[in-house]
Amino acid sequence: MGLLSLGTPLAWKDSQPYIEHVKRQGIDQFISTYNRLSSRKRDEFLWGDEVEYLLVSLDSQNKTAKLLMKGVEVLHQLENLSESVANKAVFHPEYGRFMIETTPGGPYRGFTSDLSFVEANMIYRRHLIQSVLDCDNYRLLSMASFPLLGTDKHCDPDLPIGGPITRSSYVPDSVMNPHPRFPCLTANIRERRSDKVCITIPRFKDKYTPKPKSEPKVNIWGDLMEDTAEFIHMDAMAFGMGCCCLQVTFQCGSIEEARHLYDQLAVLSPIMLALTAASPFFKGCIADTDVRWNVISQSVDDRTPYERGLTDKDDGFSQLRLSKSRYSSVDMFLGTRISEVDSFNDVPVVFHQKHLDQLQNAGIDSLLARHVAHLFARDPLVIFSERINIDDETETDHFESIQSTNWNTVRFKPPPPQSTTGWRVEFRTMEVQITDFENAAFTVFVAVLSRAILFFNLNFYMPISLVDVNVQRAHTRDAVNVENFHMRIRPKPECTPCPSQCHPSDYKEMSMEEIMCGKADCCGFAGLLSFVEGYLDAIHCDSKSRALIDEYMNFIEMRAKSQFATLATWMRRFVQTHPDYRFDSNISQSTAFDLINVLDEIAAGRVHCPQLLPELGKAHRNVLDTSVEAALAPNPLGVPLTIDFDANAVHSESVCKIIERAASRRRANSSGTQG
Repeated sequence: MGLLSLGTPLAWKDSQPYIEHVKRQGIDQFISTYNRLSSRKRDEFLWGDEVEYLLVSLDSQNKTAKLLMKGVEVLHQLENLSESVANKAVFHPEYGRFMIETTPGGPYRGFTSDLSFVEANMIYRRHLIQSVLDCDNYRLLSMASFPLLGTDKHCDPDLPIGGPITRSSYVPDSVMNPHPRFPCLTANIRERRSDKVCITIPRFKDKYTPKPKSEPKVNIWGDLMEDTAEFIHMDAMAFGMGCCCLQVTFQCGSIEEARHLYDQLAVLSPIMLALTAASPFFKGCIADTDVRWNVISQSVDDRTPYERGLTDKDDGFSQLRLSKSRYSSVDMFLGTRISEVDSFNDVPVVFHQKHLDQLQNAGIDSLLARHVAHLFARDPLVIFSERINIDDETETDHFESIQSTNWNTVRFKPPPPQSTTGWRVEFRTMEVQITDFENAAFTVFVAVLSRAILFFNLNFYMPISLVDVNVQRAHTRDAVNVENFHMRIRPKPECTPCPSQCHPSDYKEMSMEEIMCGKADCCGFAGLLSFVEGYLDAIHCDSKSRALIDEYMNFIEMRAKSQFATLATWMRRFVQTHPDYRFDSNISQSTAFDLINVLDEIAAGRVHCPQLLPELGKAHRNVLDTSVEAALAPNPLGVPLTIDFDANAVHSESVCKIIERAASRRRANSSGTQG
């Protein structure tokens, strides 16, 4: 959840005198980092995942499911485990008192064998948390959103609704983690925007969905203040930041490599958002969307009425019109590998000219300077009084206070101070899945795809406005099955001869199946899975690792073809066919209890759900026997996940054949499966 400094956070009005100081010094801190480390080359490929969990209390006698407010206590118990745990798993606080975030104890390395350890480590982390839950009724779920948050008596223990921080009509202040940053962040967002946050998402309309008898209440800006027949209304940061996700971070070899990877993953971020859809319920209602992104975006929208374009009245500190919340898709590409990158930046990027001048006068190139200046169009939301005056050469708190509260689909991360860590890219859109198998499959897929992008020098560039379109399409109910997404058709132009009417930079609308598995038309888009498989062929991936990766990729192919449902689709069907459902778009306590109970059974492997998951193959069964110690072995097995052609005697003229061979094999295997 970003920078968790210790100290005294300033209330919004008390932070006003320091905002410009923090911004100016934050940019200086970035410049210092850039000047010191921009020439750094050939850093090792290191990477890792973040998985977020909900704590849930199930009462079998009364058939109720509630959020368990014991996250702080659970973290304290985990801290007291033996030191041998520390190098295998790390546990972090998250926004909700009912949440736990976990990461591996250290980064994974750049070998194929590391791909086999991801799921084993996820299983280990889950078991550690479960081991300190001191009641049989307590459950740990990697669930993207709790369906009853904001309904009557949704907490264990029961807590009074509202409070001075959120002023919510639906959730208690005390659902927040008590770390000082979280209440301050929540209050300052509300203070800055001059009102409570307003979250509205489309409600799924069923046969007996209630219709209000009067006009809905709105505030002076026209924001809804209650539910309507069309929309579910929410009013607190907890509805968004109380959601769980799956994130993956990659250390790149250089800043140039990180910038290129950032751009390509930005294009792919909405695709993976749709493919991992797992959030169809909010505040006890069935939504007409499947993912969490817009809920979180609205839950932290600190823009003033002027910044949102609702008034021309100057409020004293807003100077820019901001078209998006600070939780949003990225607004521009950063890469330097092709000369025309900036031509794809067709969305206006706002910034203060003085910040751009500060960066460019220090020698930062135009693209990167605009990116950083655009981040600093936002104000710092949490300033710690003890950390106002710090050394810009050795510390980066002020930069991180802005960077960590620009929550974008992808994040470009400079090296932290006094560390050997390099330039990184964080992939942020994926919804957490209910099983470790699914979370490992998507983590491994994105990790290998990131290497394939760099190895083959893939180019997915298209107008960034179309990436925004894709993000919104990813919210569509059953988007995997019903939506088309814009995609560049020739990410390796020299590989696919095209008719004269097909330009190398053309893009088309494709189904999820076509994007993942390939599109058989004049330009022959190979499919993301073929790029992954072609890369594994090129580096001569060892057979043991390959067998497991193939199981993961086959699962993802089946998900893309809707042969396995997304969790969002499966949960909708469960609720809508439950005997207690009244066709009114509402979820009862008993329905939620049964849903969460069966999800817990599926996650534990006690129940197999053929609509969601494959039967375990031999390679995957071996994972369940893999010790976590193996992931920490000093002599890694497998082969390097290289991005250097010469390291494997792969020449650029053979790249096209490698990709086409993988695509042909996937098409043949798919045809054989269907037959």
